[in-house]
Amino acid sequence: MPPDALRDAFEGDDPFLEAPAEAAAELAALGAIGAAEDARIADPGLLDRLGLIGIEPGAHLAAARDAFEAGDQDAAVASAAAAEADWRAVPDIARGRLISGTLLLAAIILLGWLVGQRGRQRRRRGWAG
Repeated sequence: MPPDALRDAFEGDDPFLEAPAEAAAELAALGAIGAAEDARIADPGLLDRLGLIGIEPGAHLAAARDAFEAGDQDAAVASAAAAEADWRAVPDIARGRLISGTLLLAAIILLGWLVGQRGRQRRRRGWAG
């Protein structure tokens, strides 16, 4: 539901000054909300879900819509921008988490191998001595 601010601006003391500014603010907010919706990942795959862990772009978008309806266009733009940024960052976040997880697994395997090698060397020395 659109806010009443534009109607109030037209009915105010100086409608030719207030109404265009309010209309521009509402259009900017609607544009930001639209851009965030366009950036939304409609059907997130496994990697996208990995990137979405811990971030809530949907909550930012809902906050943007609520702020728009409440007439707080600045908050609507800020929340919509946060949602858009989150959705656009998901592939990079997922890639980073996948690489980090792979490197951690490789490090654990290497550590296990090194510990096993050291144990074998001790046993061999015990047999020789």
